[in-house]
Amino acid sequence: MADDRNLTLIGGSTTLPATNGTTPREPNGSVAPGKNGAPAGAAEESKAGTNGTPPAKESKESPAPRERSDQDQQIASDIGMVGQVIAQVFKDATVRAPLSRRGFDTQKLQGGLDLCDTAQKCWNNRQTAMADQLSCTKHVNTLFDAAVKSLSDFRETARATFVDEAPLKALGVTEAVPSDFSKFLTHARSAYAAAQKPEYGPLMTEHGYGTPELKAEVDALKALEEANSEQSRASADAKKATRLRDEAVEPVRTFRSKLMKIARRVFRNDPEQAAKLKF
Repeated sequence: MADDRNLTLIGGSTTLPATNGTTPREPNGSVAPGKNGAPAGAAEESKAGTNGTPPAKESKESPAPRERSDQDQQIASDIGMVGQVIAQVFKDATVRAPLSRRGFDTQKLQGGLDLCDTAQKCWNNRQTAMADQLSCTKHVNTLFDAAVKSLSDFRETARATFVDEAPLKALGVTEAVPSDFSKFLTHARSAYAAAQKPEYGPLMTEHGYGTPELKAEVDALKALEEANSEQSRASADAKKATRLRDEAVEPVRTFRSKLMKIARRVFRNDPEQAAKLKF
């Protein structure tokens, strides 16, 4: 007979991370949605991940959370610094005039500011998307933990109520709880439906699993399924926001590189003016 104690959420390339207080991985190798965007449930008797594969470990190529945070802050710093340099050029005619003669006229500088503005908006959008993803992931993990506990309680009650294998098998107690998310939902729904049959209903009702209680369990599974879909959407949005941020910051860095090269040549004999640009 399967032992379903200590059911846990298994993380992996096709599952959500376990609810152990850790922050979901970022979307570039990050919070991986499960199969078809679903998290996978798991049981002590079934430690494998989705489709029987072992839980995937974090890729060695994926940057650590601290490294990703540093990278994110570096991008914000780059955007802000370029904007400040351009503002300084606009402000100081002694700097602006020689740079204008080398191609960085008012129109070119304004274009640089526009690039900074676009990159900053993309950076802000990503922050919002990441916060949304984190919130959705916490929510679906909370519901998943509750669903796992509820099913475990149901199975323990069934074991205490019936002795023969036939009713235990009908109630899904003799098989392991599937680790695949969709199969987990199907298994749980099937078990709750079986508990309402005439041959099992009276005794299960006597032990706290009457029609109202079982309906509540089924409704909780529906809420879990919907929350998982929302988490999948949030994960995709976060991945897209990260891509757009990265694409937007590259032109800013290219602009900064060209401006620095020109400024260094223009002010190579005038360190005081060069210092104004913080090079």
